Parts: sequence; structure tokens; C-alpha cells
Amino acid sequence: MNSLPFIFSPLSNTLVINQGVVQKRPRGLVLKHKSNAFHLSFSATELTKPMNVVIFNQNTDLLLDIHWKAFSNQSVNLFWFIPDGVFDNSLSLQADASSKGRMNVIINDQSAELKTLLNITLEEASSVDFALTLIGGSNSFVQHNVYLNGVFASYKGLGLSVNHQAQMLEVKEAVHHQQPNTTSMLTNFLIANDLGYIRYEVIGKINKGNHGSNCKQQNRGVILSDGGSVQVDPLLLIDEYDVEAGHGAAIGDINPDELYYLQSRGLNEAQAKRLIINGYIKPMLDRFEYVPFAQYLEKQIDQIIKGDDLLGESL
Repeated sequence: MNSLPFIFSPLSNTLVINQGVVQKRPRGLVLKHKSNAFHLSFSATELTKPMNVVIFNQNTDLLLDIHWKAFSNQSVNLFWFIPDGVFDNSLSLQADASSKGRMNVIINDQSAELKTLLNITLEEASSVDFALTLIGGSNSFVQHNVYLNGVFASYKGLGLSVNHQAQMLEVKEAVHHQQPNTTSMLTNFLIANDLGYIRYEVIGKINKGNHGSNCKQQNRGVILSDGGSVQVDPLLLIDEYDVEAGHGAAIGDINPDELYYLQSRGLNEAQAKRLIINGYIKPMLDRFEYVPFAQYLEKQIDQIIKGDDLLGESL
């Protein structure tokens, strides 16, 4: 059984779930727990500091539900350590009217096979700023759905996936604009090393009658070795004229022109490659107010991309 990483131990605003048991719980947190299901909710008067959730040694499927009630404004950092095994997990987020949720999710996957269902629902004039980092996993599939159910609902999504060895990660991400004047912006950074395979299907859908909606997505992938593979299938399904929509995808090896430019400024090849990779990772690291969290995540990613000549120097 793994022990709690020290980085989380001294923090009072941290919920720790170990083997399905609440080991540590912050004051003011509304938490309901039954079997392998956990429900967290936030109101406008609760918890002003970012709250941290750590899940580890979970040897069964798990259901986690997070609810921002009306006018609440809460930041959450979720560190989810998936042990070796076969699991079906579910993460559900709901933002009520005029709430503003912000969440960082780190899934460190050591499982043989993992299926994760992620559903996010936004009501009228609510907003969610969401970031998802996926690290490792032998055979992982993530179904990620966002439902903009209220007018003026706004969703901002940032994704970072890092994979290596003979591992396969598939993500199907879909945003459904189901009311007028809704907004979504998706940005994904994908890094494949060794024999790692990453495939993203990214869908933006605006239903008929939902005028004034804005749906944008941008996907970037970098392959660090000959055996790595990144595939992105962006798709827009638009059934309304008065909207803005766009998508883009750029995938390939590290650009030799970028390498040449950086080396001409005095960097060696390993330093230049690391600087380029840092451009993919930094947007995620910058989201953490508590610097040790960013340093911890950076170290985890560094371990995944080892084996390439990038390891000549630290990030």
C-alpha cells in the first residue's frame, strides 16, 4: 500500500481518500459518502482557499461528484493516483446558475486498463475553468462530455496528456452547446515518447436555435521518438448560422527550425528540446497557486518522458 505523498501532508485544506476511506477532511466541506461514491458540494459562503482532493490506494471503481451551488466560487485541485488493476471510474461536475468553478485534475495512471467517464454540466451564466492532466496508463480510455445547459454558460478546458512505452491513451472530448450565447474554448497539449500512443477525438456541437454561441478548439501534439504516435480528430457539428466556431491541430516531431534557432542562441540540443517541451507543460504548471504542486507534477511528467535524450538536463 502506498503512503500519502509528503507534499499533501502539511496542508489543512486537503481531503484525503485512502482505500475508499476518508482519512483527512477540511473544515467547512460538505461531503456525503456511501460505499465507493463521494459527493462534494460548495456554496457561496464556504471555503475561500483552493481545496485539494487526494485519492490513492483505491482498489475498486470510484464515483466522485463535485457540485458548485449557485453563486459559489471555489477552486479545487484533484490528484488521483490509479493503482495497477482494471477500473471504471466516474467524475461528475455540476455548476449551478452564476457559479464560477475552477478545477485542476491530475490522473496518474498505473492501471492495466482504465475507463473514465467525465461529465461536466453548466447552468445559466455559470462558468467552469477546467484542466485535465493524464499521465501514463497501459490502456486508458476517457469519455469527456461538457453540457452547456444554460444561456451564457462558459467553459474553458485545458488538456495535457503524456504517454510513453507501449501504452495507449484514447480520449473522446465533446462540448454540447444546448442553449444560446454559450461559449467553449478547448486547448490540448499531447506528448508521446517511446512507443506511447495518444488519440484524441475532439467534438464541438452547436444545436439549432443556439445563436450567439462560440465554440473554439486548438490541439497540439509533439512526438519525441520514432515509435511514438499522436492522432487528433477535430470535429465541428454546427446546426446554426449565427455562431462562431473553429478548430485546429498541429502534430509532429520537434521542429528542426526551432531547434536551430535556440541552438544559435547558445543552447545545446538537449536544452533546446527541453525548452520546447516546457512550452507544452507550462500552461498546466502555471495554474497551481501552491508552487510545490507544480514542481511535483513537473517531476511526474519528467519521469514519463525519460529515455529520450531530453534527460540530459532537468526541466
